[in-house]
Amino acid sequence: MELTRRDFLKLFSVSCAYTILPNAAPQNIHAQAAPQPNILIIVFDAFTATHMSLYGYSRATTPNIARLAERATVYHEHFAGGHWTYPGTSSLLTGVLPWSHRGFNRGQDMAEPFSTDNIFGYFDDYFRMAYTHNSVSDEVLNKVKGPIDQYYPRKTLYIHKSYLLNEILKNDFDIATVSKRRITQKTEEGYASSLFLSHLTEFFRKIRERELNEIFDVPPEVSGSGELFMLEDATDWTVQQVKEMPRPFLSYIHMFPPHEPYVVRKDFASRFVNDDFQPIQKPDHFFTAIQKSSVKKTEAFRLAYNQAILYVDEEFGRLMDQMEQDGSLENTWVILTSDHGEMFERGLTEHIRPVFYQSGIKVPLMIFQPGQTQRQDIYTPTVGTDLLPTLLHLAGKPIPSILEGSVLPPFAEAQPERSIYAVDARENDPLKPLSTYTAMIRKGPYKLTYYAGYDQLPGGEPYTELYNLDADPDELDDLSAKELQVRDALHKELFEKIDEKDQPYR
Repeated sequence: MELTRRDFLKLFSVSCAYTILPNAAPQNIHAQAAPQPNILIIVFDAFTATHMSLYGYSRATTPNIARLAERATVYHEHFAGGHWTYPGTSSLLTGVLPWSHRGFNRGQDMAEPFSTDNIFGYFDDYFRMAYTHNSVSDEVLNKVKGPIDQYYPRKTLYIHKSYLLNEILKNDFDIATVSKRRITQKTEEGYASSLFLSHLTEFFRKIRERELNEIFDVPPEVSGSGELFMLEDATDWTVQQVKEMPRPFLSYIHMFPPHEPYVVRKDFASRFVNDDFQPIQKPDHFFTAIQKSSVKKTEAFRLAYNQAILYVDEEFGRLMDQMEQDGSLENTWVILTSDHGEMFERGLTEHIRPVFYQSGIKVPLMIFQPGQTQRQDIYTPTVGTDLLPTLLHLAGKPIPSILEGSVLPPFAEAQPERSIYAVDARENDPLKPLSTYTAMIRKGPYKLTYYAGYDQLPGGEPYTELYNLDADPDELDDLSAKELQVRDALHKELFEKIDEKDQPYR
């Protein structure tokens, strides 16, 4: 029987996953299930709530998630702790905001005691597992992984362009790389050109890339790494992990999509093309001067992003359906959320500018409780730091006073007038008090954003924006010069909180 390229790739991938990878699923299976429920946290990177049809977006981007929402608790005003992966993930895992954990940027240590006092440390009677595709969230997890029982490296679910170099020849990586370069690029001469199966390396790479080109309109690449992945592999792997992990478990799995480069599967590539979607054109921001995205480019990005969300929606639906079929949902809480959103407005794209408009900071949160059969909608504003105290509460554990979040409704009484915050200080030295940063306070219908220290600030002075989200959900009418009493009251509350929390470590 002749194998097709697709059959060969599948056979090769399965054999590699189960015979070569050093981090196989734990085999010490529990003899008897513990009474505590398991916890599975699924994070999709750069997933904004404002582009999900579940939350009212006019394009049908999340049909499967909307279907599953009918037996979930759905949070409609949920905010990330920061506007990009490093602070957003750090806040999810520590239960405190960047002004406390000091996870401002890559290459920086977190403040003590958060390397151990985090979600994994607090659940010390659970089997704790974590995985991420993303190099940024990988860096965060490496800073808090001390209490983790099983931390899988990113390459576990990568489709390596040069699998022989990365896995089979990893102990001889330097000389194997030289050999590969000599035989493929013809830039050097020498005997090494026949060593370490360079021809075979290129053969496997080409097979893999041809196969992926048949499936994807935009290649499934982790930006900045050059590595490929398939979300389908992550779905299947997660289902298997859930079945095999010791009980009770707490599992944190951080997927890369729908993050840029907006992976588009071919069966979704024609969706939303030339539809009647008409985005609201919003005024430029002062950060637009750094690099302006044209309307045409922005709309192309938006279309690809919406198609990428379909990929996420398809795979999350498949994950939940498979877990239901094998009985895994009967004693497992599943949380779906994101570390931050994504921007397609005001000449700004992605999440590279420290702004807190709704598309960049408002993210999904859905909680699937074992046995839940009816949907419950929560409209009270909530924040990423609320997840950790909520999980501790549900597990019957004490909630440390250091945490800055609150137990989410309906598991505690709703606080409609509660103030919630977000902070970005990527350009700030974590060893020094905040001076260059963006901070947000949301209270009632109002959201105030304060900018300080940036070179682009109009007139070089701190800048404030104020919006009434109930009356102006698209944030078109800045009220900072109109509703002075509200602005000043929120300013005062925000600065008092900064004075309380801004304590540089060491």
